[in-house]
Amino acid sequence: MKDTLPTRTIKGILAIILFIGGISCQNKKSVENYTDDYPVWIEMMEQPDVKMAEVRKAFDQYWENHQHFRGDRSKQFEQWYTVNSRRLDEAGKVISAKQVSAEFQRLKLKSGAEMQGNWFNYGPIGVGPRSGVKKDGGRVKDIEFHPTDSSIFSVSTFKGGLFRTKNYGTSWAPLTDNLTEQVYVCEIDNNDPNTIYIGTDLGVYKSINDGESWEPTPVGSETKSLLLKNNNQNVIIAGTEIGIYRSTDGGTSWTLVQVADKVEDLDSHPSNPEIMYAATNGATSEFFRSADGGETWTKNTTFEKGCFMGVAITPAQPDYVYLINLRDHLGEDSFEGFYLSMDAGLNFTKQSGITPCISGYNDDGSISRGQPNYNLFICADPVNADIVYAGGVKSWKSSDKGKTWSLAFNDNTTDGGGLHLDQLNWAYSPHDNNIFAVNDGGVYLLQKDKKFRPLTDGLPIAEVYECTQSQTMKTNVAGGTMHCGVKLNYNGEWFTPWGGDEATCIIDPTNENYIYHLKYEKISRSTDGGFHFQRINAQDADRGYYTGTGTLDHADPNMLYVGLLEVERTKNARAANVDWEKISNFGGSEKIQKVEQSSADRNILYVARGSTFYRSDNASESLPTFSNLTSKLPASGQVSEIATHPTNANLVYILLGSQIYKSADKGNTWSNITENLPGVALLEMTLDKTAKEGIYIGTDIGVYYKDSTMTSWIDYSKDLPGIRVSGMDIYYGDNRDDSFITISTDGRGFWRSLLYGVNGKQPVADFTVDKDNVFTSETISVTNTSPDDPVSTFKWIIEGSSPSVRFEQNPVVVFNKPGSYKITLEVSNSEGTIQKSKNITVNPVMTPEADFTANNTIVFTGGFVLFSDASLNLPLKWEWTFEGGEPASSTEQNPTVTYNSAGTYSVKLKVSNEAGQDSIVKNSYITVTENSGSGDLQVHYAFDNDLSDLSSYKRNLIAFGDYTPEFTSDRNGNSNEAYLTPGNNNQYLSAGYKGIEGNKERTVTAWFKTNSTGPARKTIVSWGRNSEGQMFNLMVFENGRIRVEAGSCNVQSYSGGLNDGQWHHVAVTYNPADGDKLKDIKIYIDGQYDSNRPDGTGESYRSQDVSINTDVNENNIRIGSVQYADYYFPGSIDDVRLYSKSLSDAEISDICGLKTDIFIQKDKKKVVMISGNEMIKVQLNIADLSFFYLYDIKGSLLTIQQLNPGMNEIPAKKGIYIARVKTGNTLETEKVISY
Repeated sequence: MKDTLPTRTIKGILAIILFIGGISCQNKKSVENYTDDYPVWIEMMEQPDVKMAEVRKAFDQYWENHQHFRGDRSKQFEQWYTVNSRRLDEAGKVISAKQVSAEFQRLKLKSGAEMQGNWFNYGPIGVGPRSGVKKDGGRVKDIEFHPTDSSIFSVSTFKGGLFRTKNYGTSWAPLTDNLTEQVYVCEIDNNDPNTIYIGTDLGVYKSINDGESWEPTPVGSETKSLLLKNNNQNVIIAGTEIGIYRSTDGGTSWTLVQVADKVEDLDSHPSNPEIMYAATNGATSEFFRSADGGETWTKNTTFEKGCFMGVAITPAQPDYVYLINLRDHLGEDSFEGFYLSMDAGLNFTKQSGITPCISGYNDDGSISRGQPNYNLFICADPVNADIVYAGGVKSWKSSDKGKTWSLAFNDNTTDGGGLHLDQLNWAYSPHDNNIFAVNDGGVYLLQKDKKFRPLTDGLPIAEVYECTQSQTMKTNVAGGTMHCGVKLNYNGEWFTPWGGDEATCIIDPTNENYIYHLKYEKISRSTDGGFHFQRINAQDADRGYYTGTGTLDHADPNMLYVGLLEVERTKNARAANVDWEKISNFGGSEKIQKVEQSSADRNILYVARGSTFYRSDNASESLPTFSNLTSKLPASGQVSEIATHPTNANLVYILLGSQIYKSADKGNTWSNITENLPGVALLEMTLDKTAKEGIYIGTDIGVYYKDSTMTSWIDYSKDLPGIRVSGMDIYYGDNRDDSFITISTDGRGFWRSLLYGVNGKQPVADFTVDKDNVFTSETISVTNTSPDDPVSTFKWIIEGSSPSVRFEQNPVVVFNKPGSYKITLEVSNSEGTIQKSKNITVNPVMTPEADFTANNTIVFTGGFVLFSDASLNLPLKWEWTFEGGEPASSTEQNPTVTYNSAGTYSVKLKVSNEAGQDSIVKNSYITVTENSGSGDLQVHYAFDNDLSDLSSYKRNLIAFGDYTPEFTSDRNGNSNEAYLTPGNNNQYLSAGYKGIEGNKERTVTAWFKTNSTGPARKTIVSWGRNSEGQMFNLMVFENGRIRVEAGSCNVQSYSGGLNDGQWHHVAVTYNPADGDKLKDIKIYIDGQYDSNRPDGTGESYRSQDVSINTDVNENNIRIGSVQYADYYFPGSIDDVRLYSKSLSDAEISDICGLKTDIFIQKDKKKVVMISGNEMIKVQLNIADLSFFYLYDIKGSLLTIQQLNPGMNEIPAKKGIYIARVKTGNTLETEKVISY
């Protein structure tokens, strides 16, 4: 069945739409009918005049009667609510995008408009690794290619606007900074590339000067698809939320030619420009075909019921039309079917459907909902008509026209990780057939190696929810983003330490290592500057708003207030076990949207909860009370923001109904100070403590400022784009000139400016290179030495290197071809841009000359040898052969080899580069002897400025991970006598020893001191295989307890608090005679036995079920790291020992040094020698003349001392000694260990 709608004028069609709209409104479910099975709140979100309180009520009541599930749109609702609940007018309705745009054009672009500020984009750009994978920058909806230049293409980035690259994604420039509209799609006139059309949330805009300026067209409906007719670029087709528009005069006038709900995909026949296709993304999916260049459209109704549809075509078979049809994802499945037409869209055949569910979440294609209302793409190969890509959350490939599917590029990017989830569009470049993917993470290019490479560096389009600025490190800033995780700038470089949809961060103003993250009911904490987070509140906590709200006490950083359903407070936010208490009793189900502590009086806490407003005057006391100030508010509605004066506790400011009010009596009376602020949403507010009531206001269109010396607000948005401000924070330097304001935006990342009245400084660029005359492939270390300027950004322009534009602070550069090149540093701020360059000469590489060294050439069986390449002339390839070694060969530059059998072995190295190759053989180079060690002490690492083993087995440690071990002061203050860990799981110490095996007796002892940073589990010693019962790891857990892991189980000490930054001693013993389960180990803390936590308490886990059976076939013993995860030890470690027996309580105490440890008695107690606390005590019980001799372990005499009757004390640093006492002709000799 096919329906044809004749062309009508726009006026007539609009009349029909208005009539239908009236009927539709009458048939809508009542907003009071919230609790049935229909999620009316989904529809309400799309109504521009909806009252926020009503849609919130509809949502909350719906979920009181339904269970949440993945993809249930509740997260999308909370994100929508987070943004729009602050954008309300006095009537509680969302201020429309049309009103925002009109106000922006009126205020920002009027002739003679004056602005102040020194704004500059701070990022995120050049986002660094997360778990070894470079990640995302922000959402990209569409990509459009220049008609003639393959290096030029543009991307539509929702709220970020339109960006363009002229160098294949190396750098990007914004084209729509003077628009507030969201940009969804772009089309370029093939005959005149300076003519550009964009589809936005407010319709179609046109530029005739290459994007320098834009003018609206008569199409004012949301437009997500555009099509220019191939043989007549003045004919434009626009797919809008109400149907298809057509223009024949380059967008000057339009006709609505087809009524339809949300036309979001348009395509045309590759060789017949009269044939066009359209598909919808509405309540019911629809496919339309035109055979007359878009004048009339015919609907094809042969498809099964769906909601979301996409279309693709291919020049390889011009009559082919591929179509994907997806269901509403609130159902059980979403993939209705994939269809193929072979007659230019007249008839379709269903190729596949249901499973594999290519629109869902699951890698195996099992049925799942996915989110096809948002994520939907389809793309056909332009050369091979059999190949088509499609999907939504993930990407799938078919090589048989859509009959069968396989998951594509799920774990395949140049950075080693998967393609960012949530695909939005894929497209082939018409110039080189390279395929591009755009998604929630940015822009990706599929390379010849079939791996996607991100092109997002330099594209600052993060949609940030909130902004927090460190007060101790001016570089550091953080904020959660939509779909792209937490963005963190740490020490000048950007990272994504936490992926997904994240929310509010709070950096501790006294210590940048502590960062708190708030989202829903979850409160998490980082102790390492934002790189790792752990939850610190109960799993069953009340559910708060998506972005959360909280504040650290201004006087006590251990006290944190958060707003959920009630105000909750902790007084030990930095502790291992954080305690929480509810300090309010408001009742009801409304959530708290804002809590704010007075900057002048820490006892005053303001709370905005729905439409109510409270104040506590004793918030820091044990039993706070709250006063309800709602009746005293100046207007109805929700208070969205609160700010307090830095020194006057009576002054408080609120944002309410897009008005700003001031109270001089702590909220009892109010005055409206909105005055000349624009008629848009007032969103954020912060007070400048260095000014006289200086207030910065963040709005939908920029920043405004006013202080008590001014009579009106000034526009403080110079150089800011037309973007919504989502967060504000001020960094206070040593003086006002060193201070600045940082803001976050909803689509353009973070920005910075000097404070009002502070004059900017011209940028300065300077850097050094470690060498300027190199061979090809030789690395050059570049160091940025420019003066610190918090409102400047920089980039490197590197001729002849890839990538040619870099954003690292100190890049490492390689040139692959000979020649003369420049490295240029470009520094920019609001005052201008400056460059500095250095010339680099790159010479052809020469034939290498092979050579190598080894750290040891004589080792015991089982020992390591670290080989170091010493070849000349920059070899690029290494081929090692190790006679008798494990491995027997290697291609690493500096390999580590284990020798397990006694003998004398040769080593061969072959090196090569593009100029040639060379080899060297060192015969009988390595001598391996049997280990002659004996006794229970298997290893003993004293870390006295070296990595040697003091046991008789001599299992010396080697550093892995390309670093040089450092040493620090031990617990007694002795310099360089403890190991300072590098704080990285890939950099650790190991020996050629695999530890105690099976269920044999053992004791592990160590001294340790933790840093405040680091992961939840901090590994001291580890060996074995990560499988049930087959591992043995000694760790400090995040709660400060000792944690011993045996694989799929753990046991924890009863006592905690050991992560306090102080030296502690730990010992763990195991004797199968006492029981073979993990629970049967004994833990000693600081020399004293400490009981174990039982299972089922949230600490120990399966310790009573799993038997110890340590595997020693795979991994050698490690210090400060574990093989299976990123659980490194941050801090200091000392005096690590491993015994092959279970030591007694007394022996543990002796090792810890709680009492004098070793007793030596000879000749009927004439002489007693005692060691401990770096002192050897000799008790002489006779009056005969006696002498004491002390030798080191090699036999060298260290000291001679005459003994007196009674106790004699001889200082001796910790170590192993030979002690002798000579009385007359009697000589007593004993080995003594000083601790």
